[in-house]
Amino acid sequence: MTRLKGMRLPTAACALAGCGSALAADEATGVVVNGLALLPIGAAAVIVLTLLLRRKATPVVRRLAERLGRRRLGAVLARTKLPHMHNVIIPGRYDGLSRIDCAVLTSAGIVSIRVQHGSGMVFGNATDPQWTRVRGSLRRQFLNPLIQNEGRVNSLQTVVPGMPVKSLVVFTGRVRFSLPPAGNVLDVTRLAEWLETYQTDNPSARDPDTAWMNLKSAALTDAASQRDFEAQLSFG
Repeated sequence: MTRLKGMRLPTAACALAGCGSALAADEATGVVVNGLALLPIGAAAVIVLTLLLRRKATPVVRRLAERLGRRRLGAVLARTKLPHMHNVIIPGRYDGLSRIDCAVLTSAGIVSIRVQHGSGMVFGNATDPQWTRVRGSLRRQFLNPLIQNEGRVNSLQTVVPGMPVKSLVVFTGRVRFSLPPAGNVLDVTRLAEWLETYQTDNPSARDPDTAWMNLKSAALTDAASQRDFEAQLSFG
């Protein structure tokens, strides 16, 4: 090899042979490494870094989706001017605790809303134990929210006996459904219309204000109950 100002240059023979790849030389050892040989290593490093960043970014994206979802839900409920409560912890029907994502008081009774955050295509029907949400390359399975909400409705009915309680699943992101969803599964943009129709199509409940006061009284708002509920989730 010919030296020029401390740098190693490809020999004429290499140049004539069409060696177009860069040569990296370690001046201390004299080891010469073909730049093309580094490409597979670099590509693998990029893939690993992308996977690590995606894994770290997923919880961040999820928290952001939840925050935006809560804002959308809150804005819709504020426009309806219906009394509502979020994250209501109450005694379970048989044992333990139950948490209602959102309870809404209507003239026809109380609506128990199971809230689902995130966007994408949703796969699942009323009887599937799990549903799947797909967005791009991300795929997430979650428990059937209709089945989940049945237990919460039962707990609510124990607290407000005689008061009609309706189960409703609301997606706060932009979702599409692979199959026509049940009538009580919808995205947040249709929530106000659904609540209005529900009140119009059903008879007025008897003394809903008293039932709402009973629910407020039964709600466990202390820190100990919150810890107990979180422990229950961890155990489950």
